[in-house]
Amino acid sequence: MDEKFNRRFVSFTKSLDALAEARERDLSDSFVLSGTSAKFSITFDLAWKVMKDILIH
Repeated sequence: MDEKFNRRFVSFTKSLDALAEARERDLSDSFVLSGTSAKFSITFDLAWKVMKDILIH
């Protein structure tokens, strides 16, 4: 795979780790909940792009 894929995959794994960390936070706090929601959206988008790169190659 190319360098773009590698950067995207590393970003995805870091985003996934940050999202997993959110499970340890207090989700009753609206600030934490909105941040977790935003992080989920970013992680989902990166996952889709990584899967697309894999399927193309």
